Amino acid sequence: MEQVIEKSVLDSVVHARLIDNIDSIAQTAKVPVHMLHKSAKAFLRPQEVDWLAKYRAHKASGKAGLCLMGVGQNVEVKMMAMAAALIRNFIDARVVTLGSMHNDSGEFAPPNPTVLLIPTFCVATEGKPLAAWQSVNIYSMLVDRMAGGKMTVLYVASWDMLRKQYGPTVADFVKNNYSVIGG
Repeated sequence: MEQVIEKSVLDSVVHARLIDNIDSIAQTAKVPVHMLHKSAKAFLRPQEVDWLAKYRAHKASGKAGLCLMGVGQNVEVKMMAMAAALIRNFIDARVVTLGSMHNDSGEFAPPNPTVLLIPTFCVATEGKPLAAWQSVNIYSMLVDRMAGGKMTVLYVASWDMLRKQYGPTVADFVKNNYSVIGG
């Protein structure tokens, strides 16, 4: 049986460097190669597509980024699709889990791309809140990224969960400085 391949959204001239290095770029960004070939519209709700289309305006407005709120969103796939769309527009975007932001020595060492997407920022789990030093490291990263004009896309299960896991300072920072979709 012949395999049907959908038409790629990549332009062979405009995206020549991306196409030549697609495996490496996909691996660095933590995005499946096939998503680099597809429109994000296949994976996102209209509000999310609109945010992506207005990325540069959001960045210019001084916002820290986007907060996807609420459970049952398939947020990992959404963030991969967002990162792929940003990469196609020559923006360094990476999907990174919170747990992978520590180096081999256990030190907090997050990457610093233009757009950092964190699907595991505040997942709906029961357990102890983060230790104070962990929350401070993450808060510092978010503030530093905002101050440096680098956007962050976060997933948050709920405001209550965010406040419980990170405390009121981080919760208020996200509520006041991020565009929120959902919740």
